[in-house]
Amino acid sequence: MSRRTCLSTLGAFLLLLLLPTVATAHSTRYVTPAATATSGDCTAAMPCKVGYAINGASAGDEVVVASGTYNVKVQLLPVDVNVHGVAGTAAPLLIGPDNLGGAFVSLDGGTLRHLSLRGTSSGKDTLVVERGLAEDLEIVSVDGDGAKVETSDA
Repeated sequence: MSRRTCLSTLGAFLLLLLLPTVATAHSTRYVTPAATATSGDCTAAMPCKVGYAINGASAGDEVVVASGTYNVKVQLLPVDVNVHGVAGTAAPLLIGPDNLGGAFVSLDGGTLRHLSLRGTSSGKDTLVVERGLAEDLEIVSVDGDGAKVETSDA
């Protein structure tokens, strides 16, 4: 085998070793009350709206929510995402819209930490946890259950 072929084969092998690392890379997305972005990566320099940051996150991503009040316009559906306020600061207040057809926040894996959630939709729950961890939360519902934990055979 020529030196060039050996180097090419070695390079391809090393690339294959790196692929799982790249495929499992997770990102940190940032949210502030004044953010207006609904596209992009939600970096600390260019934070996004809370709905886009959470609903657009991939499994394993982290969403850091800065203190303040958020009038959220959409249902929040974190799936295997870690969403939290900033330690040592006041918990961010996320206020849901009053026209949702379901729960304001539906957690399906991942975590919710150090947040204040307020549901305002008539007869709808503020938080439903299918799986995952929810801790250090303040949960209020204007009309409906504050929080529910749903279980399944899985």
